[in-house]
Amino acid sequence: VGVLGGRGRRVGSGHAGAGPVRIGNAARDQKQHDITGALVDAIALHERQGSALDLGLWRQIRVLVNQAQAEASEPDQGIWEPRSSPQHHLHSKLMTWVALDRAKHMAPLFGQAPQAAIWREQRDALRNEIMARGFDAASGSFLSIYRGSEVDATLLLFPSSASLDAPHPLRPPTRHLVATRRGLRPPLPPSRHPPATR
Repeated sequence: VGVLGGRGRRVGSGHAGAGPVRIGNAARDQKQHDITGALVDAIALHERQGSALDLGLWRQIRVLVNQAQAEASEPDQGIWEPRSSPQHHLHSKLMTWVALDRAKHMAPLFGQAPQAAIWREQRDALRNEIMARGFDAASGSFLSIYRGSEVDATLLLFPSSASLDAPHPLRPPTRHLVATRRGLRPPLPPSRHPPATR
């Protein structure tokens, strides 16, 4: 495998003796569905700070958001880029939710209220899916993979990205579970993110 494919080496070791050491980037062919949400969130923040969006940029946003929504039901490798089969990562689903939420807010600026209504419906449907498949009622916590049992640090990013309404994604059980399983020291800092747009 070439360098871009992530070639492994038998000599040396990584952090704390981890191995094999890999050279290159095997993630280049992976699917990662979280990036559109991060991009559209940044653009929406830019707009909220008083900067005007031009029509050309808006058209590109519209294409990206519709593509993200169309792929939302598919598994991906997620933000951690594991060398394993794609899974339904909660962080990726949340970031698609963010893309739909922010685009819904911006659409009326371009006279596209009907499109905003469609994105709102799709956003709410994804929220219901996240609550049904990504939330564990027994522990009161969100989980990193649909129907899984593990948590990871992406759950701590939820309030900086979105609010899914009650139960809040960083309610104490989620925060405590992430802290105890990942060796973090509770209490974790509170969220300062405003609620989702309606």
